[in-house]
Amino acid sequence: MTAPDPRETEYEQVNQNFRALADIRFRLLALVPTAGGAATYLVSRLASQDSDQLMILAVSVIGFLATLGITFYDQRNSQLYNTLSTRAKQLEAELHLAYGQFTSRPGRTRRLLFVRVGHDPGLALVYAPVLGAWFYPAVVAGARLQGYGLQQARPYAALAAGIATAAFLEEFLRLDGVWKRLWQRWKLVGAPAVAILFRVEAKPGKQQELLDFLRRDRDESMEHEEGTLRFDVFHDPDNDHAFYVCEAYKNWAAFEEHKKHASYQKWDSDAFQSDVVLHHFDLKKDSPGIGL
Repeated sequence: MTAPDPRETEYEQVNQNFRALADIRFRLLALVPTAGGAATYLVSRLASQDSDQLMILAVSVIGFLATLGITFYDQRNSQLYNTLSTRAKQLEAELHLAYGQFTSRPGRTRRLLFVRVGHDPGLALVYAPVLGAWFYPAVVAGARLQGYGLQQARPYAALAAGIATAAFLEEFLRLDGVWKRLWQRWKLVGAPAVAILFRVEAKPGKQQELLDFLRRDRDESMEHEEGTLRFDVFHDPDNDHAFYVCEAYKNWAAFEEHKKHASYQKWDSDAFQSDVVLHHFDLKKDSPGIGL
């Protein structure tokens, strides 16, 4: 009887953990905006009345800290979520699951208001307003404790809540790399595109390792590199150990950015070239061009 492959067991465990984290995330998304919105509304109503303003201030601070704690927890879950997804892709490649659920996941190609649609920007739009909303009753209560009237306190409270919301939203988007990607896009405007075409042949017994690497390189480039326009891998019909690779970048600066990433560093390493690659040559000089 053949012993089960331990990678299959790990793959099942990764799937279970991934589903558990996704379930926690959905529960938090249902809880935080509903409970947080209702709580800030009620506390704000109390702050507008002749209630104990010191108590209102204390409740607002506690509510803000509790929401911030949940946010920290969810941010950590996001790291684990992404790590599990990356490991699952690696296991699918090692197990030769060409159409595994993680490998086949579409990249973040949709955009709304110049921002890539994804989990992290969505979380930012949920958590930032709830965190900012706690500033409204806190400022109203603080101002009234200082002797200001309700009508005087409200504009400052609304301004503080708006500034806090914008600050948290900016921070969440920064963590997601939105500003970095927008800056990279701005630097790429107006420059000519760059196309790369080459053929690579694996050493005997290294075909699958080379193919798995090319697939990971493709997925990471298309999903995480703003300047990558295309990354296609084709089998050589006359040689099962050889592949044609076509890459296109918005400009030369985008290709230079691609060279900084781990996948290219591995490809360019002496160890990979000597252990895996048998032949590698550039076809661009012999080709009239690539239609993009």
